[in-house]
Amino acid sequence: LSTHSISVIQMEIGLSKDKTDFMAAHWPSHYGTLYDMGLTAFDNLFAHNPGLRKHFGFAENDPSSTWKEDERIRKMVLSLQQILTEAVNTLECREAEALNSFVNSLRELGGLHRAIADGVNPDAFTLLFALLPEVIVDVTSNRSKSGPLSSEDRTELLSVWRAITRFMANQVMTGWERNKVPTSSKYLKSYNEKCPRSSAGRPVTPSAKSTASLPGFVPDTFPQASDEEGKRHNSISLRHVALSPLSALRK
Repeated sequence: LSTHSISVIQMEIGLSKDKTDFMAAHWPSHYGTLYDMGLTAFDNLFAHNPGLRKHFGFAENDPSSTWKEDERIRKMVLSLQQILTEAVNTLECREAEALNSFVNSLRELGGLHRAIADGVNPDAFTLLFALLPEVIVDVTSNRSKSGPLSSEDRTELLSVWRAITRFMANQVMTGWERNKVPTSSKYLKSYNEKCPRSSAGRPVTPSAKSTASLPGFVPDTFPQASDEEGKRHNSISLRHVALSPLSALRK
């Protein structure tokens, strides 16, 4: 990303240093708290859209909580919390290089999941990001050693995380729409293991499914990929379990 693009992104997030410092100061450091946060996020996701369970290999109408003990869920929870922690660290330090890396990582995440999440409407990703602020604030408040957040602090923290997750959702969907091919090591290995090298350079085949976001959630201020740009990326259908959020998906 250019320096200009980074400046635009910083304005798009719209958070002052005081707000990002406030957010970072309230970010939990305890592993158990972070894990519970991620698990609650997926629990809420399935509650809002039970049909997603089948893509993870779980029975859609199973009332039990056995899925919470599944290894695939454990990996996704850990990866989700790594991404959120990266968001906290990146926005706290406010360095252009870190922001550039974070944006690229989110876009690669979107491109990876378009390749492997066969049959999943991208609205599922937007829904997960839309649910995160309430989950983050609730868990943070309930598990805080200093006691529950005040009403004022809760409102402030919720506002900050809504801004952050809007931005994150927008970047993931940008990567999805552009069929962003991962180049970073954390996604590249998984992608290359399932992506035939001979397929590189094939034209993009747009998904027939709607990519409409939740109304009013993801801003439309970032430019969309041009047709020519899209042709430089791959469109590969994979059925693979990868170690990243919403990626333990199968047909």
